[in-house]
Amino acid sequence: MITAEQIASMSSGLIKIYQEIEEELLINVCRRFNLDAEEGTISNWEADKLQKFGGLRKSNLAIIAKYTRKTSGQIESILKKAGYKTLELDEKVYQQAFNKGLLKYSPLPLDYSPPIQRAISAAIENTSKYFNTINATALESADQAFLDIVNKSYLKVSLGVSDLPQAVKASVRELADRGITGATYTSKTGRTIHTNIDVAVRRGIITSTSQTAGILQEQRAKDWGSSLVEVTSHVGARSSHAVWQGKIYSLQGGTAEYPNLREATGYGTVTGLKGANCAHDFYPYFDGISTQRYYQVDKKANETAYENSQIQRKIEREIRQQKRRAEAASAIGDNEGYVAATAQIKAKQAEMREFIKETGRTRRISREQI
Repeated sequence: MITAEQIASMSSGLIKIYQEIEEELLINVCRRFNLDAEEGTISNWEADKLQKFGGLRKSNLAIIAKYTRKTSGQIESILKKAGYKTLELDEKVYQQAFNKGLLKYSPLPLDYSPPIQRAISAAIENTSKYFNTINATALESADQAFLDIVNKSYLKVSLGVSDLPQAVKASVRELADRGITGATYTSKTGRTIHTNIDVAVRRGIITSTSQTAGILQEQRAKDWGSSLVEVTSHVGARSSHAVWQGKIYSLQGGTAEYPNLREATGYGTVTGLKGANCAHDFYPYFDGISTQRYYQVDKKANETAYENSQIQRKIEREIRQQKRRAEAASAIGDNEGYVAATAQIKAKQAEMREFIKETGRTRRISREQI
């Protein structure tokens, strides 16, 4: 079994690389709009900016290439380390059950198990493809961000709504609030959702690691000829997960006492056990030698903790937003915007400190960084 905290720790280096990618792309776009250098008619200004678009794209591509050379090895290392760490405790439980005669045979060691090695290789390949998609989306987003600033500023000035410096400031601030997109998907209601690079990366690597661990655990249970697993529980689980956490399930088939894991928890789906942003795990359980360690959590306490977690995520997003505003304002020479954003950063950080003090939650500084 591997905890969400352990996965986050293993992934921190990779997440930091992509935070740096987003910051550099954002600054690279914004610095093309230095307020002190903007002059001429609006038509000439627009033509000049569009003429330089090709150079910007080449520069953005170089930024992504510079950093992503470091990421492929990290992805492989994270998935392998997490996979073996997950199975470390499981193997001890299986060996104990085998010694007591509850299992009929002992399979090949992990390093020599073809199914385990195939599963790890497939996970590395799939996760690498996901991150290649993030890279492509980020490049497209940065390019589009530049064009949006040009087009919106041109339109405002042409219509007489604003002068050029104010139009650029407003457009750059919009970009800072939006950030550079790392993933795009369609919600159940049909709305297109754009996710920032750092959020897409954090969600992607943590989810991929958790799912890889689940695949390996499922395969190892099959190798040993075992079926029962205990699902972990924690305060603050989303309501749809709270109903099935802290119980014992069967990987194969199911009974009234031990329901089928997939059917009961949605394991294998994006919204179920080990799906997107799920912090739950499972590990082998044996009648007669295992002691149940996890149970259902008080419903009211769980709902309160979940609501507080969502408030904390909101403040974290607001802190990151103001930090991007400060970076963007600095890049274009907007001193007024920089001072305002810096003041908001301090105010939001003070709000976070007070919230942490009131709720007793753990502050996660890494989630406030850009």
